[in-house]
Amino acid sequence: LYRSTDAGDSWMNINKGIADSSVRTVAVTAGGEVIAGTQTGIFVSSDNGQTWTYTLNGFIQSIGVSPLGQVYSSVFAGARYSAIYRSLDNGLSWMNIVTLPPVGAFGFNSAGHIFVGTQGGFADGVYKSSDNGTTWSEINSGLGQVYVTSVAVNLNDFVFVAVYDGYVYKSTQRTTSVKEVDNTVPREFILEQNYPNPFNPTTRIQFSVPQKEFISLKIFDALGREVRTLVSESLTPGTYQVEWNGS
Repeated sequence: LYRSTDAGDSWMNINKGIADSSVRTVAVTAGGEVIAGTQTGIFVSSDNGQTWTYTLNGFIQSIGVSPLGQVYSSVFAGARYSAIYRSLDNGLSWMNIVTLPPVGAFGFNSAGHIFVGTQGGFADGVYKSSDNGTTWSEINSGLGQVYVTSVAVNLNDFVFVAVYDGYVYKSTQRTTSVKEVDNTVPREFILEQNYPNPFNPTTRIQFSVPQKEFISLKIFDALGREVRTLVSESLTPGTYQVEWNGS
């Protein structure tokens, strides 16, 4: 495992303290903890790789960090399965939450929904969880290949999936959607104050549309830079609500 402090011009080996040099996957939390997955388990560093703590035993296949702060890992559990673990303390302790076909990739949307890609001879496409890994469902409609090599989610919450035969698939719609809360036709367009405000880390934004039209709702930072597109679609008259996770 190597670290660069000059944008990749030079590199320093930071394996000291990692008992297994076969590092297969690396993730970094919002707080800066480095989590390394090896063939014998997970090692965590909170000082940029100076020291490491061994926190989970097993052959680690993949690690992912949710925007809500949870860390997930997939651990080899035989040719047919992966054991999915969740950590709520940046990888220091772990809980086994479910067993799925072999998982080799994690992706997360802005709401913290989890998307995993399965690999190997017993691959079964993409699975999704909207409740922090408690329940899962297959989402393979339109996917031409179930051996998934990579999963990514863009700022607009579209999911991209790379598969073994070289193709990349994109979800046909955003994976976080605007919710209609009242179909009464309003008299005018209204954008309500977000609630709660202040918030940490999620808030709800409500708006009313008096006629069918294309609606674009975007978040900008204090410098005027676009942070995320929350709504970009045609809506019928009514009142809608969308949730934004600002973490």
